[in-house]
Amino acid sequence: PWSIWVYTSEIPMYIAVFFTLKNFDNISKYLYSLLLLTFFSTAIFIFWPTTYPRELYPLGAPDGTWTYALFNLIRNSDTPVNCAPSFHVSSLYLTALHWLNEDKRKLAFYLLWATAVTISTLTTKQHYLIDVVSGFTMACMVYWICHQGVVYYRKN
Repeated sequence: PWSIWVYTSEIPMYIAVFFTLKNFDNISKYLYSLLLLTFFSTAIFIFWPTTYPRELYPLGAPDGTWTYALFNLIRNSDTPVNCAPSFHVSSLYLTALHWLNEDKRKLAFYLLWATAVTISTLTTKQHYLIDVVSGFTMACMVYWICHQGVVYYRKN
């Protein structure tokens, strides 16, 4: 159950990366890549919805802890549909990859963070392994499209 705290650490990661990237072009590509990832993921969720049977993994009786309260909040607000590709996984790895051209040490740190959250998507019974694999694949594809496949023009 404690892994729900890792699972919910994605928002601080997005904020930290956005405010610490130094290269304006990289920040711009980061925002475009998140938009493209959202578009692709939403299309997949609409045309090929998947569901995780969370009812098979009940939380148990309330025990009065913050961990239970957070887990219960996530279970009640985050529906068990739209599992593949995992948007948690794809958006976090995509976020981490934006350090490739700026700072390799930060890249390693954010990749470790993304991996911890990825593992937590499995331990919290939010995703299957195929959701994780497809999420990671989607992150790599969108990163490549936004960093190699698109030519950006900027007025000086």
